[in-house]
Amino acid sequence: MWCSYLLRKKIDFRIPIKQNTLLPKAAGEKPKAWKLFAFTATAEALVFEKPRTIWGLPLYFSGMRLETGEDLLLVATTFSATPIHLYQITL
Repeated sequence: MWCSYLLRKKIDFRIPIKQNTLLPKAAGEKPKAWKLFAFTATAEALVFEKPRTIWGLPLYFSGMRLETGEDLLLVATTFSATPIHLYQITL
């Protein structure tokens, strides 16, 4: 997968992921990413402070429900308390 290539080359990235991407939780469960936002308010960011193994790679997950009702879900190489803002800057 190309994410592993970017990690090997030490290229920082924040990329959107599909809503059905499985995200491992500490309890060993693997819910679909969108389910983590079932109880968050619109424009409320959810940020995991520790990397999760996604696609076999240690990546940081974050996301938020947009005012349009869509979810913006991101994975990144490094932790950021405001990854959504950083992603918007690069658009």
